[in-house]
Amino acid sequence: MNRKIVGLVFAAAASAWAQPGCIVNGVDLGCTPYTGGSNGTVVYSTFASPIGTAYQLTIPDVGNDEAIIYNHPDQENLGNVNGTFNAYVPGAAVNGGFDSLAPYMYFEVGLPSDPTTTYALVIVAASGYTMTNDAWYTDGANANSTVHIVIFGDPSVDGITNPDWTTCCSDLPTLSQLDSVALTGAQAGVTWGDLPIHGVLVGIGTYGGNGGPFTAYVDGFDVTTPEPGTAMMLLLGFPVLLVGRRYMRKTF
Repeated sequence: MNRKIVGLVFAAAASAWAQPGCIVNGVDLGCTPYTGGSNGTVVYSTFASPIGTAYQLTIPDVGNDEAIIYNHPDQENLGNVNGTFNAYVPGAAVNGGFDSLAPYMYFEVGLPSDPTTTYALVIVAASGYTMTNDAWYTDGANANSTVHIVIFGDPSVDGITNPDWTTCCSDLPTLSQLDSVALTGAQAGVTWGDLPIHGVLVGIGTYGGNGGPFTAYVDGFDVTTPEPGTAMMLLLGFPVLLVGRRYMRKTF
């Protein structure tokens, strides 16, 4: 199902995939919950095995609601970013026909001249990881992930020449392809990879269509901005597996 996304865990040892929190470059900056739409919820608790301690994200309507965890690192740049999070998506017994949906990661980026104002959202459309039901699995973003871009600032300087990149959801770039695109006009000399990361977000919601409810669990995220050499090893060594497409329109 394509997303219509409206944009906008701390884990404990009970989860087999536990992480210390919402981490950026080795520092736990904490996880802030956000819900949008009618009655989405974010609940941090300990659930029955095999889920354990995690954030439960629930939305009543898959087309209009959202449940998200995020933080604002306001540090580092989009270039070479690599992120992972762990998710548990119950199967059809809980989620019915929506059990193929999955949590996703995205980034708010600013301009170098205004790093804490969101210029654009960079949303993972196909992460390269494999989603599974009724078991913990790893998802995230890396150089091979395809992304969709939503512009909030001046589109005349974004340097993007393929309209598909900003209209969703075909012929999308990989994150590494986007990183090399040069902005224009007043932002000449800046590439997308140079743009500062304002926000890191993981959540569910606004997938398009309607119906529900849908529930998933996440236990944190871990984002790094490695040196270019490390990023190149990731690019050459990581398989690309398409898992879905999404797009968003809200910022924090």
